[in-house]
Amino acid sequence: IAGGGLQGDRQEIDRNQVHGVHDEHPNEDGDGERGNQGATAVEGVAHLLVDEADDHFDEVLAAGRDAGGGHAGQHGHQAEDHQTRSALAGADLPPWMRVVAVPAGRVKTKPRALNFALDHCHGSIVGVYDAEDAPAPDQIRRIVDRFLSATPDLACVQAMLDYYNPHTNWLARCFTIEYAAWFRQFLPGLERLGMVVPLGGTSLFFRRDHLERVGRWDAHNVTEDADLGIRLARHGLRTEVIASVTMEEANCRALPWVKQRSRWSKGFMMTWLTHMRDPRLLWRQLGPRRFVGVQVLVLGSILQSLLAPLLWSFWLVPLGVPHPMVTALSSAAFTALYLTFFATTALTIAFDIAALRRTGHRLSPLWV
Repeated sequence: IAGGGLQGDRQEIDRNQVHGVHDEHPNEDGDGERGNQGATAVEGVAHLLVDEADDHFDEVLAAGRDAGGGHAGQHGHQAEDHQTRSALAGADLPPWMRVVAVPAGRVKTKPRALNFALDHCHGSIVGVYDAEDAPAPDQIRRIVDRFLSATPDLACVQAMLDYYNPHTNWLARCFTIEYAAWFRQFLPGLERLGMVVPLGGTSLFFRRDHLERVGRWDAHNVTEDADLGIRLARHGLRTEVIASVTMEEANCRALPWVKQRSRWSKGFMMTWLTHMRDPRLLWRQLGPRRFVGVQVLVLGSILQSLLAPLLWSFWLVPLGVPHPMVTALSSAAFTALYLTFFATTALTIAFDIAALRRTGHRLSPLWV
């Protein structure tokens, strides 16, 4: 999706005069059979927004997605997306919702669609929702109230994300545990520490003037949310995580999961390379603490994926399988390294269990 808003500046915003929310097709990583479900979800979000803003909602923009979406990263909302456009044509959309088809082009990414749809919005607050999202009924009012009470340097408010189908299979449960840790503990912790907050791809709201100031979304970055979070911080702007939950559909199949994770890794690489083109400037803009934080978060995520096979190989040592690190390090050094791995794993498990208890899901901690 791409955005909508509220008229007026911080002192003059009318909390009941909402101008739009853009809606994105949920089929982001090639799960093509969910086109009609996406249109149905758009209807649900639309009616929720009507209830939330009474009858003051003027427009919601929905953009169809590229029909060739099996390619990781090729998930822009394009005019040739006949599946989604047909589904939307048969949906019971309210008269104030407009469907905006993004013209075909070489770049077919979600951020390109967001930038295109943003030109069709007229509000001072811009919101992003995925089509399958089920936001809390009072979410928009809480977002507006937060912007009203915050200082002008608050550029973005991120809602928490969760899944409504954690019991579908093992993969869905893994996603649910991961999101619980990320949105209920990790991101709020980064915010409280004053670190850079990488954004989620949905249920986030911007002051439009700040969004325009930092250059909107990077149309070539497939993790445009993480990139935009860093750019906001580089301009001295803040992101807050609000305790309002949006429910989504967890990925339940292996192939879309692989495509999604590949896209995330690719996007994190692009984000790190982009912001590290001038490390000295990044250091000056973020300061030492946040500069190091970005390296740990972004570069650390990349290295974690690349070095995963090496880390997995250490589980062979207790089985008596020879490992080259045993001979490369002294006995004491290898033992310390091995104990560090175990301690890190134990800490991660405890962190995830604590996050899971903050949700309403009745998942056994044994799944962690």
